[in-house]
Parts: sequence; C-alpha cells; structure tokens
Amino acid sequence: MNETSLSTSSGMARDVAPSTFPGLFAAQVTASPNRPAFSEVSFYGPEAKATPHTWSGIDARARRAAEVLAAAGVQSGDRVVLCLLNPARFLSFFLGAQAIGAIPVPLPSASDVKAREAFRDRVVSVVADCLPRAIVLDTGSDVEAIEPDLVRGLTALDGSAVDTGNPSRDERSALCLDRSPQEIAYIQYTSGSTGSPKGVLVTHANLMANLRAIARAGDLGPSDIGFNWLPLYHDMGLI
Repeated sequence: MNETSLSTSSGMARDVAPSTFPGLFAAQVTASPNRPAFSEVSFYGPEAKATPHTWSGIDARARRAAEVLAAAGVQSGDRVVLCLLNPARFLSFFLGAQAIGAIPVPLPSASDVKAREAFRDRVVSVVADCLPRAIVLDTGSDVEAIEPDLVRGLTALDGSAVDTGNPSRDERSALCLDRSPQEIAYIQYTSGSTGSPKGVLVTHANLMANLRAIARAGDLGPSDIGFNWLPLYHDMGLI
C-alpha cells in the first residue's frame, strides 16, 4: 500500500495515512467513533432538522450492507447500481460494495426522477453498459414496483436493510475497508442529455487526489462544516 504521513484532527501526526477512501473512513471510525460523520437535513415547512450520523453508526451500516451484498452473490469486481435517495443508506452501500471489492455505480433513485419513463430509460442504458450484478433501491416497495424487464438478470435489493440489525461477528472480522489505490472506486455516469450515459472509471487514487485538492483549495480543516444540496449520484454532489 502506498501511504504518506497525515495529521489527525487533534493535530497529532500519524505515521501513515490510508491511501483509499474506505481506508480513510476506517481510520476516522477508529479515531472519532462517536463524532458525527455528517448530518442529514430535512425540512418540515420552514423549519430545518439535522439528524447526525456518527462514524461508528455508518461503519455498522456499511458492514451490514457488505453482508447483504455478499449474501446476494456480489463478488469482487462486480458492479452494483445504487439508486438510493437516503444519504445514510447510499454511503453504507457505497462503502459496503467497496469493502468487498465490488464497484458502486451511483444513479438517481426512483424518487429523484419525476418521470418514471426517464428513470427506466437511464437505468436500462447503464445496466446494458456496465452489466451489474445487483441494483439497490430505497425501499422494498421500490423493489416490488420496478418493472421485471428492468432488472432481468439482476438481484434487486432493498436499501432499508441497513437500517436495522448488526453485522455478524464473522463479518466484523473479515471485512476489509481498505483497497489498492489502483482499484476502481466507482463508476460515474454522465447525464446522458446528449446521448447514452457514458461511464467514467474512477480509481481510489483518483478519488483521494480529488479529495485532497478540494481540501487544499478550500483550506478545509476538521472544524469546518460544509452544506451540500446536490444529489449524491451527481459527480459534484458525491465528491
């Protein structure tokens, strides 16, 4: 593993730093398990409510997601389409897929797209291009409502499965939250507004370089808080 020195949020130098996003996530879980990783903001009329999600909480969900994917037959190198609106579920399956060596493919959820036909066409195009093993949707009702020909040959999974339960003891010890920097971290598809969506292969090295560049350009530190209203399937919303 290629690693370099890094300063933690406490200012104490670490000997090595993870070289991939899931490895960096695992380091944060160890260093600050009970600190919020992010807060999900919901609006009830004019009032906003922030629901925090801790590093350890997302870690447990990610391990559960990895278990759900593995039970569905997803293996290293398989593509997993994520049509998830809920950010905690999205991040859990994004990390869970990476942890078993699978490749997440972010797409809009059925709730993100007003026209059902537009959602169907986008998913069909991407599925034909990347040949995924599984597709993860927001709820069981989404899985039941999806057209059979849309997911023919795929395993459709309910994303809410990570909301309850805990990973098994074997899964806690077996899960690897760090990968090789040269592995594909995820596939980012273009919008398809001028043609069929095209997939861009993003490696863990690419992703980490992008994150470091954003942190440097924004002079971001551990006490800073960002606000994002872009969808997670969007390249800027995700990164």
